[in-house]
Amino acid sequence: MHLTDTLIPVIALVRQTIDTAAAPAFLRPSTAAPAVPRPLPAAPRPVASQPASAGGSPFAPQPIGEMAANGNASANANANAVAIADAPPAPAPLPSLAPRASVSNASSGTPAEDAARARALAEAIDEAIDQARHEARIHNFVPSDFDNALFAVLAWADEVLISSEWAGAPHWQRHLMQRRHFNTTTAGVSFYARLDDLRDDQADVREVFALCLALGFKGRYAQERSSRQLDERRRVTLQKVLDEGGVPAATGAVLFPQAYVSEESARAAQTGVEPAARRVRWRLRRQTLIGFGLPVVVLAVLYGTYHLIIVQMVNALLPLIQ
Repeated sequence: MHLTDTLIPVIALVRQTIDTAAAPAFLRPSTAAPAVPRPLPAAPRPVASQPASAGGSPFAPQPIGEMAANGNASANANANAVAIADAPPAPAPLPSLAPRASVSNASSGTPAEDAARARALAEAIDEAIDQARHEARIHNFVPSDFDNALFAVLAWADEVLISSEWAGAPHWQRHLMQRRHFNTTTAGVSFYARLDDLRDDQADVREVFALCLALGFKGRYAQERSSRQLDERRRVTLQKVLDEGGVPAATGAVLFPQAYVSEESARAAQTGVEPAARRVRWRLRRQTLIGFGLPVVVLAVLYGTYHLIIVQMVNALLPLIQ
């Protein structure tokens, strides 16, 4: 396990926060409650006929006009009730495709909510740092090496969080990780001072510094118009990391093994006996040479023979023609 591996959770937490804030609005996670379809209104129940009044008879004759009007009204009411009862239920409303506000957007909440976001992230980073320290102790990393690597990561985290579009960026000055863990606010300068002070045997620590530079840390070079010095810093640091650790998948491998004298070749030079591999290669070369050279020799001999025969025939025919 490398020293970088212990700090990856801290880096991932910061990157996730920044990437969420920089994503388009419709790709950001939303905390809004999902739309709940409203229940359909209940169908009106048909009204029962009123009983006859005490003073009148239900069989009392009514005028023809009233009977027709009452009959039509009753028929219409019954038809409407049946139509509503038999109608299929209305489909649920489709979810809205409009972009939703994100909790990570700087304009999505009140200043108090944004300050709460900054405080919550600081607490989450503190927990990740505690876990990283625990992992470093388990794997017996030198405490000073871990502190140097942690300083580089926190300097990068403070810089990118303050300069990002994250909602809590305006409030991050109150929760600077470099001040909480190293009691400083000049990490932009101290970052490069610590990098220059690293020894040759602190390759793991230099690897963390190179990672932070690759992730965009600028520090004291942030205000310069030209990025030439910063690019040179990154290049030199990365080159030194590669020179110290090499390519991980090819550590200890020789780039051009043909240029080095093997033990078998050195022994053959001392004893005068050719190694077996070289003898096999020479046999292969000899067989190849014979296979390609013999047909050429045969063709050359045939060509010379036929040439002599033709010359003799021509010399014999010339006197007869003249």
